[in-house]
Amino acid sequence: MNIKTKQRIVSLDLLRGIAVLGILWMNIQSFSAPLASYGNPTAYGDFSGANFYAWVIANVFAELKFMTLFSILFGAGIAIFYNRASEKGVDAQALNTRRMQWLLVFGLIHGYLIWYGDILFIYAICGLIAVKFVTASTKRLLVSASLMLMVPVLLTYLLLLLIATDDPQLITELTQDWAPSQALLQQEISAFKGSWLDARLASIPNAITIQSAGLFIYGWRALAGMLIGIALLRIGFITASMHASRYKLVALITLPLGLSVSAWGVIENIAHDFSMQFSTGLGTLFNYVGSLATSIGYIALVMLLCQSQALAGLKSALSNVGKMAFTNYIMQSVICTFIFYGYGLNYFAELSRVECLAVVVSVWGIQLAYSSWWLSRFKQGPLEQFWRYLTYR
Repeated sequence: MNIKTKQRIVSLDLLRGIAVLGILWMNIQSFSAPLASYGNPTAYGDFSGANFYAWVIANVFAELKFMTLFSILFGAGIAIFYNRASEKGVDAQALNTRRMQWLLVFGLIHGYLIWYGDILFIYAICGLIAVKFVTASTKRLLVSASLMLMVPVLLTYLLLLLIATDDPQLITELTQDWAPSQALLQQEISAFKGSWLDARLASIPNAITIQSAGLFIYGWRALAGMLIGIALLRIGFITASMHASRYKLVALITLPLGLSVSAWGVIENIAHDFSMQFSTGLGTLFNYVGSLATSIGYIALVMLLCQSQALAGLKSALSNVGKMAFTNYIMQSVICTFIFYGYGLNYFAELSRVECLAVVVSVWGIQLAYSSWWLSRFKQGPLEQFWRYLTYR
């Protein structure tokens, strides 16, 4: 399959642009408030009225969806990189290894010096493994991805067993993470409203947890998404190569299914009052399952948009954001930590969920404008160019 045509590259850039902007929709809660409030919306801040509905909409339409989409695109990108390197007679495995090693370095810098919620570290580790599957059959890719997707489900079941042991110390530790005391919340708030060093020192435990336990738990899903991305690239699903009727059928099947399962999870978590025992166990599985179907549905809709003549200006702007996805991802962290942390505008733990949405839309506007401005003058984003330089030396 030829993966170099202009249309197909545009479709991937458009998807990347939507994915990186969508990721901010969910990350904003971790930027703006204590970490516990991301998983447990009752842990901190107002959770009524418009703020309640803001959480519901984000949970159903955004949570895990755009991260899944980004994993799929990352896998497709690895396949494209590997194929093009092979066509040039270069050792594609060695080149990808160097590329992922540098991404891992970027992830460490991002996670410990800018913002603890880094995902690049996990992607780099998974990318070293995903490249081994580039030449595998489509069947093997999908079977392997399916098995990998089952691992977090089994880990959730083991967590439920641990909770069921009624070990007082274990339950106390899990509860403290899920619903911190006011003293712990205030300690976290004070740190992030302090100096840059205060914020960095307070971030270290979170960064270590995300890049260790997060890799063990969420790395399986990220890797599975990458393998699915390789398969979808191969069959032309994410390159706008299929007939519009197929994309419409996929969207009609996956979107109602995925969104309804995620909505079911919202209803169940609310019914259980976001208890630690339920929401850290079975309560996570609804969105875990629903988000994959929803992400495939989103891809189908974007491919239909690619095939149409509508919204040409918006598609071009979103594609530019996608061409600079690496730069824009890091830029989101720089902008948001400046807005919320004490060494910047110091709005940490002060804005409601609805007010944070205004921040998200503002950053989207900045990145849409900046990406188009930059690419009208340069061929690549600054971090993309630097990463390329490090990879090829």
